[in-house]
Amino acid sequence: MTEKSVFFDKELKIEAVRFKGFCKPFPCHFHDYYVIGAVEKGERTLICNGKTYDIERGDVFLFNPGDSHGCIQKDEVGLSFIGLHIGKDFMDSCVREMYGEECIRGFSVCLMRNEDIFIAVKSFYLSVLQRENLLDREEKLLFLLSFLIRPGNYDTSFNPRNMQDKIEQACEFMRNNYAQDIYLDDICAYVNLSKSTLLRWFVKVKNVTPCCYLQNIRIIKAKKLLEKGVSPLDASLETGFSDQSHFTHCFNRFLGLTPALYQNMFKNKEVQ
Repeated sequence: MTEKSVFFDKELKIEAVRFKGFCKPFPCHFHDYYVIGAVEKGERTLICNGKTYDIERGDVFLFNPGDSHGCIQKDEVGLSFIGLHIGKDFMDSCVREMYGEECIRGFSVCLMRNEDIFIAVKSFYLSVLQRENLLDREEKLLFLLSFLIRPGNYDTSFNPRNMQDKIEQACEFMRNNYAQDIYLDDICAYVNLSKSTLLRWFVKVKNVTPCCYLQNIRIIKAKKLLEKGVSPLDASLETGFSDQSHFTHCFNRFLGLTPALYQNMFKNKEVQ
């Protein structure tokens, strides 16, 4: 049985879809938006702009607005895939943000076989599905687009020494404001960098993303509160987490145990 689910990210204005077990042929058609898709299961023959391709699990397909495309099944499994639908205006704004280009001419290929890109598509899709915070979603989207959009015009307005200084300023901003809602726009405005430049250089300098760095700061602060006997709920609120569930998930991911267990272990250690 064919299953289809659709999720719309209102803040990023991107539609995320998932098809499971689709066996019927897709007749040739086109969209007025960009499509980035990742094949999870099944084998198909894809026709795009008059050319034929064989697609299978792990492939990423790319359609520009107006590209005529369709496909037919090659096996008995049925096609399962993730699709991201991105409006032209939004894509143009991302390209301007990343490279200073006024517009993107379009993807030059319609099929890619690259595990990193496949994982990046799935990672962003899951971030939309799980309603991760905007900072997480923006990071994952920009990393995905940085894999796909390479116009050959990169920002070289800052030398490495200046960039390291700016990344340290970004870290200082997060350390000083960790208890508040922080978005990429806030960090970029503080250090006067574009989002793509900040992400690219932050990872080079710190080996983690800004989101991961911020979460680590919050966990460190939360540990100190828990050690003082502050409840996990209050600790999560005082350190900027959106809710206790998110706090518990991050705490467990970083330390391998829940906030309550950590607090109990600390209490037991003091008693001994």
